[in-house]
Order: sequence, then structure tokens, then C-alpha cells
Amino acid sequence: LPIYGRFDIVLYCEVIEHLVYDPTHTLVEAHRVLKKDTGQLLISTPNALAYPYLLQMVQGRNFYPPYSGHSHYARHHRLFSPEELVHLCDRVGYQVKACYSVYDEAYHHPRWLEPAVRTLIRMGRLKGRLDVIYLLAVPVGTPKRAYPDTQPNAIYADVHGYRKGVSVRDRK
Repeated sequence: LPIYGRFDIVLYCEVIEHLVYDPTHTLVEAHRVLKKDTGQLLISTPNALAYPYLLQMVQGRNFYPPYSGHSHYARHHRLFSPEELVHLCDRVGYQVKACYSVYDEAYHHPRWLEPAVRTLIRMGRLKGRLDVIYLLAVPVGTPKRAYPDTQPNAIYADVHGYRKGVSVRDRK
């Protein structure tokens, strides 16, 4: 028996960056099971625009995580910026209530830079550039399969490859 509009919250924490395929399907499914206008979707994911990644690039180092011997699901495949995540959720049919990034001590931060970083955080200068994105949204209307492919929030490059409304399983 399909479940529609029965859950108060869907926790989508530290998952979206591990998907090797289209996250739109999971966002549509979360929309389907959440109570309309009151259910909440909570997403947390590493921030593609986090300042430590920028530092690594300036130092000539690749910020992408290395390949993992624990399968392709054990690594990050697509990081998002806060703006991209808001745009995607909006296009799918969510009203975003909050989206912000936070400093996470579990991430690597150069110790020599910490005093300056803490000052910049207090001043609000690293808004959107911290380690983890948190997004809170509520489902509104009917969910739509969205494949944003235009700048500044292009998430999909080859939208013709995504047959809208057809799951990966149905393509075989």
C-alpha cells in the first residue's frame, strides 16, 4: 500500500552527496510521503564552497576525496553549494524555510588559520562558505521532477539523459 502524506519529517542527512545518480527521485519520494504544508525535509551535506576546499585549490591540491576501496558509494560524487540545493528543492516543489552552512570540527581545518576564521565567522564574512549545509524545507503543491541545467545553478549537464517520470529500474 503506497504511503502518501503521513510523515512529519524526512531526515536526508549526509546522503545526497553519495548518490551516483539523480537525487531528484529521492526528493520527489520524500515530498510524496511528507505531510503537505507541515511535513519537513531536513538535508545536511558537505558544502562544495567550503573555505578549506578553496584553500586546497589555491595550494595546488585537489579537494575531491580519494577513491575508496569500500565501493563507489563510500565516497562523495556530487557536492552542492547552498544556492544549488535551494534551487533544486524549490524546483522539485519545496518551500525552503532555512538554508545555512556551519563550521564542523570533524573536518580538517588548518590550525594556523583558525583565529582568522573564527573572526570572519563572527563578522558574518564566511556565510555560505562553512563545512556543512543544513536545509529545512516543507513540501508544497505537487512534486515535480526537476533537472536544473542552466546557470547559475546547473546541476544536470545532459538532461536529455533523464527520462522524466521513469525510474532507473524501469529503463532496463
